Amino acid sequence: AMTQNLRDGVPITVVTNSLRIGMALSGVLDCTVMLLGGELQPGSLELLGMQTEENLKMFNIDKAFIGATGITETHFTDNPTDTGYIRRRVINDSTQAIVLAYHTKFGVRNALNFAAVDELDVVVTDNGTPDRYIDCLRDTGLKVVVAEVKQKK
Repeated sequence: AMTQNLRDGVPITVVTNSLRIGMALSGVLDCTVMLLGGELQPGSLELLGMQTEENLKMFNIDKAFIGATGITETHFTDNPTDTGYIRRRVINDSTQAIVLAYHTKFGVRNALNFAAVDELDVVVTDNGTPDRYIDCLRDTGLKVVVAEVKQKK
């Protein structure tokens, strides 16, 4: 969803392991897309594996926008795959780590904790997120941005 909000004419370089993100940004003027390479994962269309990890080391990342399949009061979680490991690397190697998560991700606990809440800088979510999660994250010092989303009827 974030890719839809990038504007033509604003120079940006995007480093991604996602073919979907790469394709979504391919028509944005002044957007350079760097695909990390690796083994293509059917279904998710993500590139993972040793090549992805090695190529990631070549980049200096200012702002990392990361997804999460689950968020608890203490951790951001994922399924135990290479994706969680890549997310961990990106968090460690970036100047600012930002998680983008719909309200449906809160209260979901997966097998892999890829980051503690105090290891990230910002969470962007929608107004469907329960206040208790927003308050809990803010209490740790994490900045939480709540986007107003109109509910479909």
